[in-house]
Amino acid sequence: MSTSTEQVVSGHKLRCGPSRLDPGGGGVNVARVVRRLGGSALALHTAGGAAGEAYRRLLEAERVPTVVVPIRGETRENVTVDETSTGRQFRFVLQGPELGRDE
Repeated sequence: MSTSTEQVVSGHKLRCGPSRLDPGGGGVNVARVVRRLGGSALALHTAGGAAGEAYRRLLEAERVPTVVVPIRGETRENVTVDETSTGRQFRFVLQGPELGRDE
């Protein structure tokens, strides 16, 4: 998820602009760009829980061909906040699940 706010201030409630959900990750981002440029790519990713289902639907909406490896845990989520007053970006990577040997 990404959003923006005028200024990031510790301890304050920050009012943010509209939020946006995008599927991401190194290889998935490459596949998305290749697809947008008219090329062909196959994205391989893990997915579990409600977040994993949302991730899968986002890629499907972009018509990115995928191979999904189902996992027992919940797919990790990340939050990016752009500070509009300075142009700085804050990226929060939430803890993801540990994958089992079979996953």
